[in-house]
Amino acid sequence: MADDVDSASSGVPAVRTPEQEAARIAEAFDFYDRGEHWEVAGGRRAEDSLYGTARVCRVVPGRVLHVVGASAMAEQLRHLYGCGAVTGWTLQPMPETRTLLHTVQQAIREASGGTGRGYTQLSRGGFVHTEEVQACPDTAMLGVNNIGPGTLEIIRAVLPYTGPDPAEAAAEPADAGDGGMAAVPHAGATGLFSTATRARYPRLVEQLAASRMPEAALTRIAEALNGEPLPPADPMVDLLLDTAGLRRALEIYRATHDPAP
Repeated sequence: MADDVDSASSGVPAVRTPEQEAARIAEAFDFYDRGEHWEVAGGRRAEDSLYGTARVCRVVPGRVLHVVGASAMAEQLRHLYGCGAVTGWTLQPMPETRTLLHTVQQAIREASGGTGRGYTQLSRGGFVHTEEVQACPDTAMLGVNNIGPGTLEIIRAVLPYTGPDPAEAAAEPADAGDGGMAAVPHAGATGLFSTATRARYPRLVEQLAASRMPEAALTRIAEALNGEPLPPADPMVDLLLDTAGLRRALEIYRATHDPAP
């Protein structure tokens, strides 16, 4: 029996296993590296998946993923990323304890001056436990619907970030001649690279951004990579990807090829 349910023949959405979703989401985050993007595993509604739904963000600049939710899908994704089943990606650490979010609802209400702003956004954003909020970096929090700097300040007054420093987690080991000092990523270094370059060389860009290379050298490398000619797009490939509904694959293909004349 196939892993997916054919939506065309059965009238119900295709069902993806946690293993399939783990691979799909990791591939998506090879393309999205800004930190505010979220992927939904299992479908937008819990009833669309046998495993329920989960939300996943990337802890930039590293290749680290944070999973939010209490469903079977969420637990399986944490296991898969945590055990290294998806090559090149790791799981954002989170305490083993699970404290339901509603236990701090009153505290967030008080921090918001009685409006309750912050709790509603977290609940609608898929957060179930306080530990998930405290393990989620600010950049990703700002990608949750209706959470801006003001709302984030309210949330952090009650649930401060307690995870590892994302920059330190992404740093490369230094060369022996550097006295064992950790590499310090360049803030905003990925912005030097065009969308096409980031899509074509995601791991190279990650390594460069996490390096201790002088900014002038990084800029020179970025200019060279950004200047590489792109292969022409094949209209048939574009059409086939579009027809198949492979939105993410189509975005990557278009970003890495010159548009057909």
